[in-house]
Amino acid sequence: MERKTIIVHSGGFHADDLFATDVTLTYLEKKGYQKEQINIVRTRDPELIEKGDIVLDVGGILNPEKFRFDHHQEGGAGTRENGIPYAAFGLAWKFFAPQMELSDYVIRHVDEKLVQTIDALDNGIDVFGVPEVEIPYRYTIQGAIYSLHPTWNEIGYSVDDAFFRALPIVHTFLEREIAQAFGEESGQLIAREQYELTKHEKPELLILDGHYPYSRVVESMPDVQFVVKPSEDGENWKARTIRKNRSGFNARKLFPEEWAGKSNEELADITGVPDAKFVHNKRFIAVAGSKEGALALAEKSLKH
Repeated sequence: MERKTIIVHSGGFHADDLFATDVTLTYLEKKGYQKEQINIVRTRDPELIEKGDIVLDVGGILNPEKFRFDHHQEGGAGTRENGIPYAAFGLAWKFFAPQMELSDYVIRHVDEKLVQTIDALDNGIDVFGVPEVEIPYRYTIQGAIYSLHPTWNEIGYSVDDAFFRALPIVHTFLEREIAQAFGEESGQLIAREQYELTKHEKPELLILDGHYPYSRVVESMPDVQFVVKPSEDGENWKARTIRKNRSGFNARKLFPEEWAGKSNEELADITGVPDAKFVHNKRFIAVAGSKEGALALAEKSLKH
């Protein structure tokens, strides 16, 4: 099998070109290429760019059929239906992901959760809006990646060194987001099935017997106010509020104000639930020692 050369721009790097490179590497490895058969060249030299087999985030050309994926040219590289323009990561993901044995659900989920934010920020779009509190710096994945750049006075550690040090880090993130998406795709089916078993009795509650993802499921369940499920420690049960939307923190319904921050005996006295253990002071989670206790906390909250 012949060698493949990936071209990506030299100089400072961002989440966009790093993730685009990793997607490309993952695609090539799934096609049977070994790491030693793949050469990554960081350059802005037009002659070297022309010779590259796959060109990412440089070169001024978008032509997937010729493996050219840049978005800096006049007119950009297109936008999604929601208005977020494509950057190199999005272009590479859109082209390579369908060829990597990923389901349509996983491809869409990873794009929505990871790729779109990186594409938007790389195109200079603020996707976070005005924060509720003044904060000096929003630490995003972009910031984490920039921390790998050499400082002005470091010796023996170049930008290229930093780029290749960052690649396995972003690979871990992408690998895990793909795994999470696969888990959500299958888990949400179970969550929906379990709701169907109890909705005739408790339409406001989603009652789960495991740690199944449910955030997408409840978007189509407007009646659901709380989810009741085992705690991750396996010793308790908890009831959680349902967010009005996945990108925010506003809940459909909070636990009662007088429960906020209370725990153990004090909480048991206030709620009338003997094994009540804790309610967060922001009123979005309540913990009890049993499933029955967590259900009681949720049901009592519905009446407030």
